[in-house]
Amino acid sequence: MATSLKVSDLTAVTALAAGDLLNVVDVSDVTYSATGTNKKITTENFFSGVPVPASFNDTLTLSKGSQDYLFTDRATTLCVQSQTSGQISEIGQYSKDGDATDTVFRDWFGRGTPDAVGNRERLRVGWQVTSSAYEIYTEADGTGTLRPIVLYTEGNANQLYLATGGQNIMGYNAAIAVSGESAGNTTPIFQVHNNGAGLASFTSWESTVTRPATVVLGRSKGGAIGTLTALSDNDPIGEFSFVGVDVTTTGDMKTIGASIQAVVNGTPAANRMPTDLEFYTAEGASDDDIALGMKLEKDGTLNVGTHSAIGAETVTGYITIKDIGGTERKIAVVS
Repeated sequence: MATSLKVSDLTAVTALAAGDLLNVVDVSDVTYSATGTNKKITTENFFSGVPVPASFNDTLTLSKGSQDYLFTDRATTLCVQSQTSGQISEIGQYSKDGDATDTVFRDWFGRGTPDAVGNRERLRVGWQVTSSAYEIYTEADGTGTLRPIVLYTEGNANQLYLATGGQNIMGYNAAIAVSGESAGNTTPIFQVHNNGAGLASFTSWESTVTRPATVVLGRSKGGAIGTLTALSDNDPIGEFSFVGVDVTTTGDMKTIGASIQAVVNGTPAANRMPTDLEFYTAEGASDDDIALGMKLEKDGTLNVGTHSAIGAETVTGYITIKDIGGTERKIAVVS
């Protein structure tokens, strides 16, 4: 049987040696084994009352409720193993009252310590009272460096890379600057990279016929997210740009080859957005010679090249066009 000792008898307990097993049932029920003989200590304050010397290097078991937990190690890894089969194994952290009015975080320090405010870097995961949200973010203080967050499965590096510049990147570990007709040279906030087929898909599985797969490009002139400010005449609404690397090694991906742009044509009003659709192409005869090649105007008029229709036009005879092979074809006009 284990020997029960009172708090006043603690001074008579022989200190644990390296390799001894300490089994903590709860804070007032402690069992340790020295040379195979169990000894039980009963105390009101286990953590300040039990002498555990620095040489202690074995396992620690905590028991509470229906599940026991074994604290042990594997090489350089601290491990916590549940000891009761068929029971849930969880690790929880919460405030005293648990009423969502206290911030609860867990920090991992890559550099520095909690007290090293002059040079520390950490990952924070937890409940933030000020934002009323569960947050995951990195933070740097003093001379520490702000680090990105990377999420991936084995063999698929950088599936989601949250860059320190605010970019959300999929498939790569850095933001790449590209160009757009109206935006100029920019580093997009959302990027998808792939060294395979370069395929990205958006699919809809909605049974309602009025809900197809949709990509929405929207714009407000408000200076802050969520601020609704109306657009004006000639304001670009959205754009698809096509860019390519212009020179191997020394080039970049900022040279635009073509773009499709939606531009306001008129004054927007409630439920009204008069818009032209403009198509730009680059001939490549000079630097950045992207130019408007075709415009579908708000009233349905189609302007091609440098020709702009003023109104209804009359054509007599034939219209001559060239097919894709360069052969001229004639189209008869019949009134």
